[in-house]
Amino acid sequence: MPPEEGDAGTRYMYSNEEVNQVVMSYAENLYNTATSTDEIDRALKILNSSRGIGKDGMKLGSLASTKRKDVSKLIGQLNSKRVTIENQNRVNEKYNQEQEVKSIFSDAFADNEDGKPKTFLERKNIEIS
Repeated sequence: MPPEEGDAGTRYMYSNEEVNQVVMSYAENLYNTATSTDEIDRALKILNSSRGIGKDGMKLGSLASTKRKDVSKLIGQLNSKRVTIENQNRVNEKYNQEQEVKSIFSDAFADNEDGKPKTFLERKNIEIS
């Protein structure tokens, strides 16, 4: 915000603590609603982004570098959830592959529409998706 008349200093709309709280709330919301590792990565990126320059001209660094216990706890939770989501994705992928194989064998060994068993050539020509 522009300085008031007769004031040479810069006015700020929000204090650093208010901005930090907004960032933490946003990252916590991403943690609570995340369904993919991309959302977790976004929250981690936000917490590791530079916060700019302070009033005294010094770099503030990232929120993750502040040694705040609530930030450290959230980063731990985010990393844990990321691992959980990755493991669930692996389990889902393995399950889908098993279901695809099961479907292929089921199609290969099922009888034809007329009730007769499939020949070797018919089994060989089954399309694999």
